[in-house]
Amino acid sequence: MNDIAPRPAATLWAIGGSCLALALGIRVSDHLRIVAKGFIDPLFHSTSDGATLFLLCGSATMACVLASVASRAPGALPLRQTRRWSLDGYGAGFLLLGALAFAHGIGFIALLEYQDMLDLPWQLSGYHWSGEVNTYNTLLHSHVGKTALSTLAQPLQWLGGLRGTGIPNAPVNVGAYDTGAVLIPHVATVERWAIALLFSLGCVFALVALPSIADRYRWHPVALALYGFAAMNCLKTVVDGGLLTYRLPPSALVLTLLVTARDREDLVLLARRYGLAALCALVAYVAAWAAISQDGLGAAFSGFLGVSLLYAFGLLCWAFRNEVRAAVRWTALAVTAGYLGLGYLQDASSGIGLLLRALPDDARVVVIDPVERGAHDASAAVRGQTPLAIYRRFGDDPMKPKRVLIDPRPVPLQTRGATAPERDFAFALRVIEGGGEPARDRPDAPGPPAALDAKPTPSIYQLWGATRSANRINTAVFVFRTASSEIPGFYAADSNQLGHNNFYVHLHQVAATLRAQGLEEFVLMPLHTTRDRDLFIAARSRP
Repeated sequence: MNDIAPRPAATLWAIGGSCLALALGIRVSDHLRIVAKGFIDPLFHSTSDGATLFLLCGSATMACVLASVASRAPGALPLRQTRRWSLDGYGAGFLLLGALAFAHGIGFIALLEYQDMLDLPWQLSGYHWSGEVNTYNTLLHSHVGKTALSTLAQPLQWLGGLRGTGIPNAPVNVGAYDTGAVLIPHVATVERWAIALLFSLGCVFALVALPSIADRYRWHPVALALYGFAAMNCLKTVVDGGLLTYRLPPSALVLTLLVTARDREDLVLLARRYGLAALCALVAYVAAWAAISQDGLGAAFSGFLGVSLLYAFGLLCWAFRNEVRAAVRWTALAVTAGYLGLGYLQDASSGIGLLLRALPDDARVVVIDPVERGAHDASAAVRGQTPLAIYRRFGDDPMKPKRVLIDPRPVPLQTRGATAPERDFAFALRVIEGGGEPARDRPDAPGPPAALDAKPTPSIYQLWGATRSANRINTAVFVFRTASSEIPGFYAADSNQLGHNNFYVHLHQVAATLRAQGLEEFVLMPLHTTRDRDLFIAARSRP
């Protein structure tokens, strides 16, 4: 066995350049953006292409760091670090783990404080609006950590290309991405600065630890890929997802294993010693997720299982290549490829791939005028076009639309009354007053403003019912219905990309309707079941 591991500098430079070129390409080409997101999204999810850009830019940076190290003379960097706690070697990995642990812990505390401050049930998803800007929070997927992005962007406000959020004294919102700016008044300054600092240090430590990881595992491409993917997953969840998001547990376990082991043989020993405990921890996490989530395991379990299978396959075919038979490795490959392949096939048929497929001739396209607040049928003008072309024609983002509704299989007019999809949309509305100071903490706090009793513009919606919450101040439960049967419903008949897009369009328009009634900052919480509703309305006692 050679003492010096192979260092493919040219290959690494090529990988770094390709990732950067792809990152630039998805900013100028919608088709490339959708294809790249469709390929990366099952393993590195986000609503927009922000996570795709983070993964590509992070991969490019890591590849360039490794390429620069590989370009040195073979003796310039020892194969195995002797000073285990030096910052340029073994110790940087432990600093990375420490930064990630504290960042996720502080983010989780900030989330609990935010929910308690606004008196929000932890069981529900909340869309927090301030003006036209919004973000999303739930116990299992938090965006509170995104305030770190707004905090870091604050010193860059003087640079071109940044636009304000419309929130007084708030940091900028970069492009069309959610940077958590609306949550700035609701997260303590010390917490968001701590998260921002730890996130930045985590990125630095992840790069500093790279040469040591490469040498310990003899520059094996699978080991480097596992480390890079696990590290970027853990860094991403600091700002997008939080402590309980489903990609963090398997990523954190693999990252810890790679950082603490001295070499491949030591990694195998650690996996054997603590593998059962790690598996039990993952099972316990899945059980907790199912108990907390309104949808049980839901779609998130598919992502959790996909990422876990990918990590397990990588470890099995690299670290345990001498311990398992070839038949076992081929079986693992077949299972992993089959499971991920089914996910990609589903995305192509009913997920993001729908954006690139021409709509049938009878598809219905409705465009909402942001000024007149009216809905206009544009089906004839765009017949046979792809959803991507339709969204762009009317100035909408195909991944985060705000005003274009697409129904690919409309219900025939003669049967629409009996078989149309559900058109009611119920949600709890928590009104925020006083620049983020919770109304329930002020003794002179008024009740919900009179606008809550007003009827929204009937050209789009009809208010079918509104009940004030006796349990929570400044909170009411609403039921809206689309005013015209020609407008696609809130939920499509099938759970697909266009159905999800329609839901978010209606959510944006409901928020705009409420703003038209004089509300500026509020949290919308969709209510899907009577249990959701009863969190706000006390159940009536039987006589």
